[in-house]
Amino acid sequence: MRVLPPACHVSCVAITQIQSVNLFVSESDAVSRFYEDGLALPLARRAPGLTAFYTGDVQLNLVKPAGSDAALVGRSTGVSLRMRGDGELPQVLRRLESKGFSASEKDMVRWRNGARAEVKDPDGNRITLVEDPDWRSDLTFFEGPSSVCVRVKALRPALEFYLGMLELTMDEQPDPSVAILMPGGTQLVLTERGQAFPAIPVEGETGICCTVERPSGTFDELQGRGVRFAQMPQLFGKTWVASIRDPSGNVITLLGNED
Repeated sequence: MRVLPPACHVSCVAITQIQSVNLFVSESDAVSRFYEDGLALPLARRAPGLTAFYTGDVQLNLVKPAGSDAALVGRSTGVSLRMRGDGELPQVLRRLESKGFSASEKDMVRWRNGARAEVKDPDGNRITLVEDPDWRSDLTFFEGPSSVCVRVKALRPALEFYLGMLELTMDEQPDPSVAILMPGGTQLVLTERGQAFPAIPVEGETGICCTVERPSGTFDELQGRGVRFAQMPQLFGKTWVASIRDPSGNVITLLGNED
């Protein structure tokens, strides 16, 4: 581990936002139609093994898995997408149904002061669509996932990790077993009992990629604090990439360009 420069002795940790969320899928035409025609997400780019959609400051990436990652296809993703306004959830569900996907207004259930519905893409990946006027009213359907829900074994040590070691910001704790972090963008929801809030949580490889400022200093400081790296920091071109593991074994990727 490198010696920290003097300016980093206070704190170099600067994890600023969720930059993207990766979903693991096959490259079938049906999967593409689900996201492009059914959900009507705007296409950002295509590359071998990757289709990216614009969702404001956060990209939703469809990634073709390799090797053991194939087991990540067809699971709860923890991703929630928020509607633009009241009454749009049934419209989106009707559009999905009209395109031949397994979705229906019957899938809607009440959630908080609105409603939610879990839908499955053709590979079986589960995404939650949310409509709630009182929850994250500053975010809309096309401005990114409203949240990614992650399952933890116990909330207290999870908060010690995410708030203490990673220095993320708490937004609210609506339930003794649920905490919402990272206000101001796509939120990270931690739940220790696995209940949907609003999505059924993801475990293990979360697919979450966070933006890091001053990455080399941040990685050094995190290592000094005892954070476990699932993938040690590596430089790809101008971008530093590393993956860390929380106390429950969940993996989050950190990405940053050195100034």
